[in-house]
Amino acid sequence: MTPSPPARADAWNRVGLDLQQLIVLTDAAAVSFCHYRNRGARPTAASRMPLRRLSRVVALANKRKLQLQFVLGAEPLPAAHERQIDQAPHVKIAPLALARRYRDAVIVLDGNDLARPDAIRQARARNLIVRLEKSQISHAADLLIPYLNAARRINVVPLDVEQYGHADVEEYRRQLQALETPVAAACAAGDAAELNVLSDRLSLGRMNNCGAGVHHLTCAPDGQLYICPGFCYGDKSAAVGNVEEGFEIRNAQLLGLDHAPICRTCDAFHCKRCVYLNAKATRELNTPSWQQCVLAHHERNASRSLRDALARLGVDVSRLMTPPELPYLDPLTALPGAAAAPRVRAAAAPAPPPSDREILLKILKVQEEILAELKKKKGDRS
Repeated sequence: MTPSPPARADAWNRVGLDLQQLIVLTDAAAVSFCHYRNRGARPTAASRMPLRRLSRVVALANKRKLQLQFVLGAEPLPAAHERQIDQAPHVKIAPLALARRYRDAVIVLDGNDLARPDAIRQARARNLIVRLEKSQISHAADLLIPYLNAARRINVVPLDVEQYGHADVEEYRRQLQALETPVAAACAAGDAAELNVLSDRLSLGRMNNCGAGVHHLTCAPDGQLYICPGFCYGDKSAAVGNVEEGFEIRNAQLLGLDHAPICRTCDAFHCKRCVYLNAKATRELNTPSWQQCVLAHHERNASRSLRDALARLGVDVSRLMTPPELPYLDPLTALPGAAAAPRVRAAAAPAPPPSDREILLKILKVQEEILAELKKKKGDRS
């Protein structure tokens, strides 16, 4: 289920709105920095956000006190665009090609970037986003270890998660395990980068998800607004408004944690709960795929193991959270009868696809079962 088309209404002043940030794609060929892929146009003057529109976006952000993230393409911005951007507090996200030009930018490393000799030099004391192809998972630890003592922070983004099978998920777990010792040793030496998939859960006591459509929106170069950058490169009807007329997200409650029964009782607090991946894999914004759940639980378990390793090395871990042990990796397997009906697609003869209504009814039924079971378990523990 994709977001509904917008009704042209100004929602910036809506009571209860918790919008904090605006992600601005400065070019139709802006670098991809999360799970989505931008297979758009080459960077040209025509693909760039016009200066007048950029000025409008900056003025809007200043008026609404929104934080700005500018996502750049492969070419430096014109001087006039740079001057306009500097009119508001912001963060830049840029590809490796622009690392020298924008020393304050978060740098995205894609695919073969990791093996380039200049990549580690450019990574020093910077925040990185590392997008790992599915084919790279088998040697992810070898790719990441050289950056542990160089970068300030590393956000790992595994791509094509919805295509992972059980063997891929198990390999991902092994790579997390392989990272534990070098990360612990670097932490003990006091010079390790934060590594989101291992370190984030240890500092979180509640959900810290992406917040797309709740805490931030994305502005495309043409001024259209989307829930997140991932929706910009597919069906244009996914737009929820524009910077001139405002926005309206229909069924916006589905984006909130309180309307995500599987997620709101989960303690994988670091999980991004990506609504773009949800829409791709389950066709429901508030329902994650089994791959997202299991990967996040492997990460939380690896975080607990890292905490133990740090303690053995004499590091003070008293301020770090301790994720409790759980008897499952996928929350749905905690339901009665789940073993007989795992959340995995088995090979079968092609069947007619269910209607949207049938899918929605099935999901709602499962959500109610999950809530009932979790309430029962909570009552048994108390």
